[in-house]
Amino acid sequence: MDRTFVQASQRVKSLNQALRNQPEDALKLAGEVVRELVDALLGEDGAALHSINGKAADDAYLHPLNVTVLAVMLGRQLGYDSEACHSLGLGALLHDMGKLEVPSKVLLKAEPLTRPEQQLLQLHVDFGLRRGQQLMLDDEVLRIIQEHHEYCDGSGYPRGLREAAIGRLSRVVSIANAFDNLCNPLNPGEGLSPHEALALMFKLQRERFDEVALKAFIRCMGIYPPGSLVQLEDERYALVLGMHPSLPLKPTLILYEPKIPKNEALIVNLEQEPQLTIARSLRPAQLPPEALEYLNPRQQLSYYVDPRTSRS
Repeated sequence: MDRTFVQASQRVKSLNQALRNQPEDALKLAGEVVRELVDALLGEDGAALHSINGKAADDAYLHPLNVTVLAVMLGRQLGYDSEACHSLGLGALLHDMGKLEVPSKVLLKAEPLTRPEQQLLQLHVDFGLRRGQQLMLDDEVLRIIQEHHEYCDGSGYPRGLREAAIGRLSRVVSIANAFDNLCNPLNPGEGLSPHEALALMFKLQRERFDEVALKAFIRCMGIYPPGSLVQLEDERYALVLGMHPSLPLKPTLILYEPKIPKNEALIVNLEQEPQLTIARSLRPAQLPPEALEYLNPRQQLSYYVDPRTSRS
């Protein structure tokens, strides 16, 4: 599973490099990554969503991959067919390619951007659209690149579009993109847990997003999204590793067991352990330091799908 993810993230890294010099090769690579993902998610039983901890690849390449995984998973939840999911995945994977033309000192600046820097960063949408047109991408893919920062309440950019004026696939990518930016900001110390990010989007930002798609996203991320810290009824601490959308209360966990070395940590699937149940979701600060260090909940939260996880 981790190997599959690392291979995909390496291909996304190659994709970014190829976009500069060999754009046709880049499109072929993008198509392969998306096709594998769509096949896995639209398979007979769907796929389990997993979180992957640590820096499995260069951070810069994790964001487009995360957004692609989450957007295609949401597309499946919304009942999109294979063709729509492929356009969705391709648009998600390429949504930020205009950032190749934004100086890294702006992209990587941890302090708040000045107004001119903010305006320059926002131009990545126009740069990406122009590059996509040169590559003769499909209209639906171009629309995602152009609209992934538009919000249903009109507060987005570049055109301040509202509701139905934003393409249906763009509205899906907007949700996945916003969620990943909340969990994985430039400054890791400001990152929210997946549970907190979903709560914020639903309680405080609901007007920004397509209502049906946001509710579907919360449903398929589960009550305890992968990457969340939890406490069991028996008071043990655990990290949510993966979940199947049809079993939101029965995720797979890494258990904190101080007597067991961290590199041999116990992994339990609650679907197969009916006596174990989750009592609550926790913030990192609520865990003892040794439990937090053992579970290592986030350096960079990455998502991928495991097509081999099937239910009996």
